[in-house]
Amino acid sequence: MFETALRADARRRIRQIGRADLVAGIPAYRNAKTIAALVQQVSMGLAAHYPDLRMVLVVADGGSTDDTVAAASTPPMPDNVKRIVTGYHGVTGRGSAVRAIFQMAMALEADACIILDGELKAVPPWWVQALAEPILSGEYEYVTPYYTYPRTESGPIDLIAYPLLRTLLGRDVRQPTADVLGVSGELAGHFADKDVWETEVARAGVGVWMTAVAVQEGRRIGQVALGTRRHESREPSSTTDQAFSQMAGTLFRMAYVFRKTWLTFPAVQPTPILGSTPLEAPDRGILTEAYLGERFRQPSKRHRRLWQVALTPEHLDAIRELQNQPTEGFRFPDDLWARCVYDFVTVYNKGEADPDRVVESLIPLCAARQLAFLRETQGMSVEETERVVARQAEAFIRQRPYLRERWEIYVPWASAPNASGARGS
Repeated sequence: MFETALRADARRRIRQIGRADLVAGIPAYRNAKTIAALVQQVSMGLAAHYPDLRMVLVVADGGSTDDTVAAASTPPMPDNVKRIVTGYHGVTGRGSAVRAIFQMAMALEADACIILDGELKAVPPWWVQALAEPILSGEYEYVTPYYTYPRTESGPIDLIAYPLLRTLLGRDVRQPTADVLGVSGELAGHFADKDVWETEVARAGVGVWMTAVAVQEGRRIGQVALGTRRHESREPSSTTDQAFSQMAGTLFRMAYVFRKTWLTFPAVQPTPILGSTPLEAPDRGILTEAYLGERFRQPSKRHRRLWQVALTPEHLDAIRELQNQPTEGFRFPDDLWARCVYDFVTVYNKGEADPDRVVESLIPLCAARQLAFLRETQGMSVEETERVVARQAEAFIRQRPYLRERWEIYVPWASAPNASGARGS
């Protein structure tokens, strides 16, 4: 692992700047269309709300081949905001970019650091204060966003990340993937120094990992009401599949790391919501019901093979029955979904199959659960949709005894008649 994610140009710029009170960071990769406006909006928010602070805006780029770096370097900066646009050392991914930003915040001795996602179409300037102020005041050490997400793209958060982290650690954090966040300078340094930066944490797993660590360590955590998230939607691709696998794989790994916690069935504690901005109806997103249905009904041979390894015979039969359901009226029961996820959590950690392949084979099942979610919530208000998400989260809690039993009695060689072949391609 690289001792530092910082390149020589970033270290030189830090020496020129000296110190900062607040660092705002944007992990970027091929965001040429939106990054200039994003940089301008964030810098305006910094200057408007904190005219007396020393501030640095950092864009940590993952080797973009478009004009992202040039576009990020173009907008003029307010007098009290310095800019650093740089790459980083280490595995290419969001997590490595976040680590580089945190290390810059450490070097600048910043009191607080906020992270904004490079995919965002727009950042209202008040978001800057909403994320930074709880940290600068000393009241909180770590804050996550509380906002609505494009409905067709929210499945991995609504149906896996949120209910699973809530169950494992007993803390209700609605957006545990933390694609925007605020963190104290001390905690930023603590995260940056962890020995995880050659794992999936260096990629798309960084948000759920930070949230899990902050919860487990008893940090002061809040959720910031930000309304709705509007970002540049991308067509489904192998990259989005990889991001899902990295996020879910990190969460599944947390089940092993924090097993002493969830095996005791901790009571779920609320997390304060800071601010009163109401949730707004989000963009629909670009995924279609037809696409989700096709992903579920036409899985690869490898995925079908791994379903036989991961799922109990009862659950496998239930999934096969679901594959015969028409899209119209498609349903995927909450408790069945929770138990299937727990099957995958168990086999990911205790089975003999390649863990990466195991979590990848969950993607078609997640597409099915997301299809059912879209069918059920069609025409619903934001509040009604949130009740559906909460109901699914309660199913994960209700099925905790199943997870514990599955975890404690699981024997790899007895899990499926053809388990030995699961390592193949």
